[in-house]
Amino acid sequence: MTQRHPCCASAHRAIDALLDLKQEYGFLAGDITRIEAKVSISAGRNLAYPDLTDEMMQARFSMQYCLATAFLKGALSLSDFARQEIGPSEIREFMPRIEMQPIRLMRKRAWSASLPSSPSGHATDAFTTGPACRPRDRSMHR
Repeated sequence: MTQRHPCCASAHRAIDALLDLKQEYGFLAGDITRIEAKVSISAGRNLAYPDLTDEMMQARFSMQYCLATAFLKGALSLSDFARQEIGPSEIREFMPRIEMQPIRLMRKRAWSASLPSSPSGHATDAFTTGPACRPRDRSMHR
């Protein structure tokens, strides 16, 4: 079976969730002040490199690098893990906005996502801070 993303499988759910939110709400990099990725303790151990050197293998095991790259480029590809691609300043500047929090899971269901509506009808989520998020007019981004 092939992987959807060319990185540690422990990051795949967070990458998929972030890309789904980006597509649904039309987020741009400037809209994001903070991303929290809550993962199991074992996933946190697997994703051991929050700060990168120029090592390709570290990038594959960095939640921060994988989420920043996927968000800014719209997907991850093998070429994103080549030595010359690991250092772009746009990705490095975005990485500090991403925090990974290993948590002890209390239930068998390891992951869920929800976007509850606030009283004003705007969606809120764990990926952003500040004002509630509204879906963008998709016709503006085509």
